[in-house]
Amino acid sequence: FWSNYRERFSGAAGELDFLPDCIAIMDTVAKKDMMLAGFPEKILRITGQPAFDHLSNWAEQNRATLRKDLRSVRGDKKGDYVILFASQPLAEFYGEDPEADGYLGFTQHTVLPSVLDALEQLAVRERCSIKLYIRPHPRERPEGYKKYKGSQHLSVEVSQLGEPKEAALAAELVIGMNTVLLVEAAIMGCRVLSIQPDLRGDDFLPFQRWGGATSVYDAEKIGPTLKDLFDE
Repeated sequence: FWSNYRERFSGAAGELDFLPDCIAIMDTVAKKDMMLAGFPEKILRITGQPAFDHLSNWAEQNRATLRKDLRSVRGDKKGDYVILFASQPLAEFYGEDPEADGYLGFTQHTVLPSVLDALEQLAVRERCSIKLYIRPHPRERPEGYKKYKGSQHLSVEVSQLGEPKEAALAAELVIGMNTVLLVEAAIMGCRVLSIQPDLRGDDFLPFQRWGGATSVYDAEKIGPTLKDLFDE
């Protein structure tokens, strides 16, 4: 993935003490960034990312069937605008204190309320039915999301039905922060929105380099961006 290059091969002192003879990497962007991070060029080999290579064809072959089956199991109604929120335990990994080193500028519990508020306003304004499925990360407890409630216009449900890729295919829009599921969803041709308000440091998702998704770094732009994506 396009992040934490040095951390993967460093000891406690942060030095590249654990370099193999060869490292298989995704693309020229990763090669450039790793060389800037101190990796010797001679051990870097661009191979592509095998975990991503099959996704586009797989999605094309299974999209219609998986969407129909999963929506039927969940009880989605015709006309529902279905959104998947792909969560991550960012608060647990990077902390929640804005003054602490390593804080990203946001957590799942600052982003999700903003998303819910924006979707509520959108549902009322458009007079439509929006269903938001919160997909906890494998390292998260689903119970931690039970506090997020819907309303008359916005249905909110914590769901782990289906594989993550299947849940993405069954949605009109996939929302998240910086999870790899957003990259997978974009490769599969899904409409994708990455929300990272007040991000500190660089965005390591590849969307700004090769497109395929929309990124928001200002909380005030969440609502307008969702409206634009809804109208597409």
